[in-house]
Amino acid sequence: MLEFCLLTFIKEFRVGCPFSQSVSQPVDERLTRAAIFLVVTINPGKAAEVAVRAHCSILSSLIRGVGFRISDGGLSCVMGVSEGGWERLFGDTKPEYLHVFREING
Repeated sequence: MLEFCLLTFIKEFRVGCPFSQSVSQPVDERLTRAAIFLVVTINPGKAAEVAVRAHCSILSSLIRGVGFRISDGGLSCVMGVSEGGWERLFGDTKPEYLHVFREING
């Protein structure tokens, strides 16, 4: 099973993605009082991959729409994709620094 992981160094989606231009993500926004980390698994099959690609293409619109309700709330979102997830969703050409997630113990 493949997981989406938070990889802050991934700043662009390009190969086989519904949007072909680079999309900067707000990885250096001010800190907030709360954060939610969501890790999801892509189900087997092409239908699941299509659904995830569709979500990727509307994520910025969703954040704008939700954030508009409280304009000074500072809502932001960073999306990362695991190495295995990238292969399934966008093909073999990966960002230079994309690698298998290494667990951080602390």
